[in-house]
Amino acid sequence: MRLRIAEGQESGRILTLKPEGFGIGRGHDSDLMISEEGVSRHHCRVCQAGGAWLVEDLNSTNGVSVNGRRVEGTRLLAVGDRIAIGKHVLVLEEGDASVTSEVLAAPALAAVLAAPAITQVEPEPAVTPAGRAEPLWDEADLPLRRRFPWVRLALLVVLLGVIGTLAFLVFSRGGSPAAPATTGTADAGAEPASAPTEVSDAELAKLIADEEKAPSPRADQGPTLTSAAAQPAAVATDDAPAAGGGEPAPAEAGRAVVSDLVFVASDPPGALVSVDAKEQGVTPLLVRGLEKGRHRIVLSLDGYEEFDRQIHVPDLLPARPYALRAKAGTVGVVSSAPGTAVWRGPQFLGVAPTLIQGLPPGEYDLAFAAPGCEPLRKAVTVSEVSSTRVEVDPKPLLGALEIATQPAGCAVSIEGALKGVTQPAGDLGTASALLRFAGLRAGTYTVLVEHPAGVSRSGKLAVKPGETVSQAVRLWIPDTRVVFSDGTMKTGMIVERNEQGDIVLAETARQLERYLKPQVANVVALSKEETAEILKKQGAIVAPRGPDGKSDEKEKAEGKDKPRDAGDRRGADAKAEGEGTIAWGD
Repeated sequence: MRLRIAEGQESGRILTLKPEGFGIGRGHDSDLMISEEGVSRHHCRVCQAGGAWLVEDLNSTNGVSVNGRRVEGTRLLAVGDRIAIGKHVLVLEEGDASVTSEVLAAPALAAVLAAPAITQVEPEPAVTPAGRAEPLWDEADLPLRRRFPWVRLALLVVLLGVIGTLAFLVFSRGGSPAAPATTGTADAGAEPASAPTEVSDAELAKLIADEEKAPSPRADQGPTLTSAAAQPAAVATDDAPAAGGGEPAPAEAGRAVVSDLVFVASDPPGALVSVDAKEQGVTPLLVRGLEKGRHRIVLSLDGYEEFDRQIHVPDLLPARPYALRAKAGTVGVVSSAPGTAVWRGPQFLGVAPTLIQGLPPGEYDLAFAAPGCEPLRKAVTVSEVSSTRVEVDPKPLLGALEIATQPAGCAVSIEGALKGVTQPAGDLGTASALLRFAGLRAGTYTVLVEHPAGVSRSGKLAVKPGETVSQAVRLWIPDTRVVFSDGTMKTGMIVERNEQGDIVLAETARQLERYLKPQVANVVALSKEETAEILKKQGAIVAPRGPDGKSDEKEKAEGKDKPRDAGDRRGADAKAEGEGTIAWGD
């Protein structure tokens, strides 16, 4: 009996089977070595037992199939059966020393079929239970990894022990005291601070309370206020004072890290930051080198009330910016459209977002104008006891177009003006990426898409305010010759290609066929001349006109007789067709 490789590497090769067993796999000790991803080192083996040929799956990862059905353990083989292993297909054929399953005696065949699949990992007892058939081969013939699973278990235990030892050494070193860290303002005799460790909210509250009970470095400062940035749960240093009394500070859920760096952020940004009456910069700001203890931080911004807060160093990194409150009598304007200008009659007041100051209390009619948007007017009341916030949402007057073509590389013109050329979207597909045209006024536009081969398509697209119109355009450009495994050839346009190598070929503008990878032997790109010749035969383009403006009579006659797709015409002809006579899409 023999095996013939029908598909895969070394297709057509004949392999002579050994009755005692023919191993197949990726390992070098296999009788047939298949170097392919997805094939196990010892994948399966074919052997003879009781006069019959069988195939056994050696616990492979991806399994073995016979005639399209997966093998569970062991399966009887017959002449002509197709054994699939990965991408390889092996066919069982008769040879000089073969004995097929068709000549088996009925008792022998029944014994073979009654034999259970050999899937046990540990060796079976020597005594066979009553009513059970003898195994097809001795346990000594099985691979070592199946007879001795405890070897793998022992190696796993040793590996876990090594990993545990390394982890213990690493974490035991990580828990040792950190190197001393000092700041530029620390005293020379100060004890070094150890690495920060996590504490609970209650312990942090006691830490702050004890610090407040200690002598204050600045007697003129008032009671410590709880910073909005210091709300989440915290981490404290080992050199903190002993726990004492005091009322717990409010805290929110979450975590932060104690640091001697103070980060100051404000909403809106740009506020001047002063720490202990010394200017530090504008927000967002990182303040360094502050002494441990309490400090007064003040944020000042024109048009907003002064923000005064007392903080503690080490402090928690802030969870959110400090919110500044606008002064009474101001008007804050925010807009959904960027660049919105604010007007009071002929007086320009600013560009949103902005804070308007200096308006006396009363009611005002303000105008808001954003680029490409419809102007708005709103009545705004200015109060002398509070600030006013105005939110505007201008409606856009402009829209956008998005064009995708298949194939890529097509020129796109709008109202006769060239706007761009589509680019490929990826390696597999033949469609292009979207080509976007923004800032178009509402209305109907004539759009022309033309391929360098001379095929074009035009039509009208309506643009609506604030909306984007997307359109896909497919032109039939026969640029590929496909050679099949049976020697035949076809020309057309590849409109789809997947990762497995399957293709969809448009042999004409209306006929699409899918071909699987095994059917395709080669794909060759056509030259520009070959593409132009096919398009002329199909009537998709006409011959160019001469200097006198008249084309050849023969070409005219052929052009009248040959059918032409309404969507595939030369660019000049498409422009002259009229309004909306050519349909878009398929």
